[in-house]
Amino acid sequence: MPAFVFTLEGYGGFPSPTDPRVVYREVGAGQDRIVTLRTELDSALEREGFAPEGRRFVPHVTVARNRPGRPSPHRLWPAPEPVRVPAREIVLFESSLTPAGAIHRPRHRAALAPVPGPSPP
Repeated sequence: MPAFVFTLEGYGGFPSPTDPRVVYREVGAGQDRIVTLRTELDSALEREGFAPEGRRFVPHVTVARNRPGRPSPHRLWPAPEPVRVPAREIVLFESSLTPAGAIHRPRHRAALAPVPGPSPP
């Protein structure tokens, strides 16, 4: 798949936007490309014996974590301006949640195919 640009738009939250433990920026433009990459990755991992994740996939970028019972910080933030993000590679992370916070370790990197002409901004 060639490199592409996606946009980060509003805020969302898991497990719910009104009482989130994770606050994220929503992906707007380019979401279809990210979903396609996820589908292809899931298929490749299943062929290698990995079980698919049971949760619904939501393309996003995590910006904060929130402890249960505390007010959600994103409700205090102004509405964000959209941000354009170039996607030039895929990085597969292993995440471990610890009492001190999440630890993310990159396990594999794969470059996306260059786009003919000028690079995405």
